[in-house]
Amino acid sequence: MRSLKNRQVEARVIVLREASRQMKGVESWIGYFRNAFGMSLKQFAAKLGVSYTAAQSLEKGEKEGGITLRSLRRAAEAMNCELVYAFVPRESVDKICTDQARRKARKIIDDTNLHMELEDQGVSKEEVKTQFDELVQKIKESKKLWDE
Repeated sequence: MRSLKNRQVEARVIVLREASRQMKGVESWIGYFRNAFGMSLKQFAAKLGVSYTAAQSLEKGEKEGGITLRSLRRAAEAMNCELVYAFVPRESVDKICTDQARRKARKIIDDTNLHMELEDQGVSKEEVKTQFDELVQKIKESKKLWDE
């Protein structure tokens, strides 16, 4: 079931990644669209129902990363736009989950093998690899993937 969900998420992420690449360099969406619409800061302030200074602070706050989603949503609505908010994973969802499962499995296998070797019950490298791969799959499919 998780595999299907991950494929569905990944299909959406592909679109988001491309959009993210296309949007690089935009410092302020408020300023970007305000200017595209030919709207002065004074006109934007009036549409938003705030003072010129407040509108100016809003645009500056967005550039500096100190704006709330609520404020961005209000600004978007004032310009007849929709706010779109998304996370774009740097790698595929599957790779992120696999890497996490591998970290957890590596610790479990290393701890287990240490104890087994101390008791002179070590196993071959091939067997360790097989155990590791099976454990990675089990961890990926479990609800404890992100437990510490």
